[in-house]
Amino acid sequence: MDNEIRMQALPEIYQYSDFREYLKDYYKAKKERTGSFSYRSLARQGRWSSPSYFKMVVDGKRNLSHQGVKKFAKALGLSGSEGHYFENLVFLNQTDDPHEESERLKRLIKIKSKKHASALPFQLKEYELLTRWHLLVIRELLILKDFKEDPIWIVERLDHKISKAEAREGIALLIDLGLVARNDHGKLELTKSGLTT
Repeated sequence: MDNEIRMQALPEIYQYSDFREYLKDYYKAKKERTGSFSYRSLARQGRWSSPSYFKMVVDGKRNLSHQGVKKFAKALGLSGSEGHYFENLVFLNQTDDPHEESERLKRLIKIKSKKHASALPFQLKEYELLTRWHLLVIRELLILKDFKEDPIWIVERLDHKISKAEAREGIALLIDLGLVARNDHGKLELTKSGLTT
């Protein structure tokens, strides 16, 4: 019974950092649920003319336009925050512009954190780490003998360039990524984990 339920479950968009992987998994899960499901039936749902269009997008031979994103979201049954997540994920994956990449990533993180307070896909967390300069600075502050796990202390050391909330969130993200950890006495310290970009 468990296997049947697992086989029939459609993938959750929030767990993906690559929209093409999501499309591939969606098609596979849908095919397992309904043997008659095909590229043709998906094309009918999305109202695009060529049944092979979906496969070309999955294979990276075609990109999605704004209109294409809307059609895909409708065919996949993604609306509301799921639809917004899908749209931003598509344009994050398709852009070469660092500014747009950063903006799309911020939107994904915001949507994800509203929907699921739990973990973001690890790759998205890494992106967040790299797009917020103060996170690695906070990590380096741990080396100081007088380090205090106090948002006000951290904000003062960073010349008030971040807020107390950003200091708190920064520590939480660093712990989540395994770049800092608590020792047996509950004190924060650096881990041996590094980050390769």
